[in-house]
Amino acid sequence: CMADKERWPLYNKHNKTYPWEETDTNKMIDVIVPIFQMVSWEYHSWGDLPNNTANWENDRLVSLIVMRNPIDRFLAGGKCGLYHNSLGGVPDGPRTPEEQALFWNYTKDPCAHNFALRILSQYSPDVHNLEKHEVDFLEFVKEQNQNNTNETTNTTITKDDYEEYLLQRDLDSAKAYLRRMTIIIDQDCLIESVIAVGKLLNLPPFPILEAQRKTAMGTRHDTARKRIGNDTLYEYIQERFKYDIELYRWSKSQSIVKCNATYKQ
Repeated sequence: CMADKERWPLYNKHNKTYPWEETDTNKMIDVIVPIFQMVSWEYHSWGDLPNNTANWENDRLVSLIVMRNPIDRFLAGGKCGLYHNSLGGVPDGPRTPEEQALFWNYTKDPCAHNFALRILSQYSPDVHNLEKHEVDFLEFVKEQNQNNTNETTNTTITKDDYEEYLLQRDLDSAKAYLRRMTIIIDQDCLIESVIAVGKLLNLPPFPILEAQRKTAMGTRHDTARKRIGNDTLYEYIQERFKYDIELYRWSKSQSIVKCNATYKQ
């Protein structure tokens, strides 16, 4: 939506939606650099990014990814059904029953479930549909039973156990993908991080960013718990998005600016 459509080289086979394939990275750098200083992509479909990947390790390429607090992303609404159009910001009083129902629906929406984790994982989100992949679940149960050599233990493997296994696998995969990025930015200190990137790349100073940084220092959002307005729902969100939260916590330790060492609830 922010692309310079008129200047994009139409003669190449790649569009503005996905990064080019690994084998085309050098070629595309030659094509793009004379026209653009930076190319950006946004993703909202699970599994899109790793399956359409560039050679991020290319010495001529600087890759950058911005990681966001999963609860802040959730409250922003994003591309998940445009819930933010109906929910709004912090209420003057308790949430109405209609707003509470919208929050519960949003929390359970597949689009919002561990959003960044599932985009960055190399595994298709389709594997989480256990109705379609009953055979995979049964094979998992068989492997777990074979690995259990303690005959006195009679542990029942449930579909919840299998879902936890899949999410942990997604988490490991997403971390591996993020390790390929040149720079990771924590959105909690976005302006400071962009300034740091500029210094790292020997770019000219950004006076407007310095001004925005001073303005942002005086701006603080209410806590997520207050904005949601329901402790039970808040705790449920923490549990449902726990792998996305763990990925974000880990990414904070890898970011160019360590603005907050711990995850803020």
